[in-house]
Amino acid sequence: MPVRAELRWRRLVVAVLLVIALPAFLAFIAVAYQRPDLPPGPPAYDPLPLGKQPVLAAVQARELQRSRRVTDEAGLLTAPQVVPPTFPERVPTVVLPPRAEPYGLAEVQQLLPAAFQVLDGALLLRASIDVPAGARLTIDGATTPDVRLSSRPDGFTTVISRGGEVDVRGTAAQPVRISSWDDAAGRADDDPSDGRSFLVVFGGRMDISHADIGHLGFGTGTSSGVAWRAGERPAGTPPVPATGVVESSTLHDNWFGAYTFQAVGMRFTDNTFADNAAYGFDPHDLSNDFLVERNAAHGNGRHGFIFSRGCDRNVLRDNVAYDNRGHGFMIDDGRSEDSAEGAAARLPSNDNQLIGNRAHDNDGSGIEIEGGVGTVVTGNVLQRNHVGVRVKNDASVRISDNHVVDSRFAGVDVLSAAAGIEVRGNEVRGGWASIALPEPGAARLTGNELVGASTPLVVAGQAVRDEGLASEIGRVFRWNPLLVLWAGILGVPAVFAVRRLARWVVPGRRRARALSG
Repeated sequence: MPVRAELRWRRLVVAVLLVIALPAFLAFIAVAYQRPDLPPGPPAYDPLPLGKQPVLAAVQARELQRSRRVTDEAGLLTAPQVVPPTFPERVPTVVLPPRAEPYGLAEVQQLLPAAFQVLDGALLLRASIDVPAGARLTIDGATTPDVRLSSRPDGFTTVISRGGEVDVRGTAAQPVRISSWDDAAGRADDDPSDGRSFLVVFGGRMDISHADIGHLGFGTGTSSGVAWRAGERPAGTPPVPATGVVESSTLHDNWFGAYTFQAVGMRFTDNTFADNAAYGFDPHDLSNDFLVERNAAHGNGRHGFIFSRGCDRNVLRDNVAYDNRGHGFMIDDGRSEDSAEGAAARLPSNDNQLIGNRAHDNDGSGIEIEGGVGTVVTGNVLQRNHVGVRVKNDASVRISDNHVVDSRFAGVDVLSAAAGIEVRGNEVRGGWASIALPEPGAARLTGNELVGASTPLVVAGQAVRDEGLASEIGRVFRWNPLLVLWAGILGVPAVFAVRRLARWVVPGRRRARALSG
């Protein structure tokens, strides 16, 4: 009886194909597996430092002391007067006594020509101007379209109102321009390190319309460029807040674009805050009930828009912030640093609304919420920021219906768990993470569309990914390449063994069924 050859050519071909195909298939799965991207490094967030400089603080204090002194004498005057400087002051002061009718800058020039100089068609102030309570100064583009404040290393001029009013008034056809001016250098003063001209009102009103205001300010706050502050008051009496309306104007190349402190009910519409050394727009302590609408902030050395320390019930709507070295928009509790003298202090900003704004290409967050309750962030478009919306310092926020695209780190980043963080109905596309939380349940997540991120969710620094069986198998074989070889070595005999077993079991079952039948 002849013996049938067990290794026929067909079996040999099948075996060879299995030896090649099985490892090749496994290798393909391993190579096809895409390792999730690593989280990006820290943001390229290098905002301009704002350390206090004692020399500049002293320069500011000296200027404010001069203003207090001459303002106290204003009630004794019957007409505008030039007050000569006293040591260590550098420049004289024009004092406007109270009267019912506003003073025009052109009128003041006619009354006190020695305090002014006409230079290349512009009006150069060689003396500071102080506007006390009961007086109003109008700088009108129709009569004085180009106003320059003398600002040199040996002294600078200012416009300061203490309880009075300043009205900077241009039109679309005839805007007004105000800047510092170094006549020795023949250009605007671009060096704030020795002090520089500024505008400020204390407890009064300053309105600005269709103006170009630039190259002003130094230090922080009061002397930072264009500022509104509550009036100085005796201890134990309530502050008199500053107020005003700013519209259709550009504030640029200042130290701060615009600054407020204890101002109320102000309106900023259709303005541009551009290329300022620090903040574009900086309402500070207890600046409440503002409407900030259709403004742009770009190219600033820190944040585009920031409300800081106890700023409540403000509305930011339809603004745009881009190419800033800090955040696009920020609501801040002004938290100080812990020190040996005590724990960090803070004053939260509450019940603010950010609606329909755009923030793109900022080094920090598109919108940063640090502390406070009742904040609403809705309908905003945030593109190519390090983070779309970031929440920290136990803030309570509703983040809804925003369009967040290509954030470098996360679309929504919650850094501290607090009751009352709701993330609802947002469209988050691209970036490394769609949503990052400090712990499970740190925010209520409902109805968000998360598309195209390396990981849709990060919890406590760990990526949470929904991967299928193919991805799991691919990951195993990618990081264990010897498994491919052993799968080939052991897999082919196993296939033949299973086939042999099947051929033995199936006929046996057929014979059993035949006998039982």
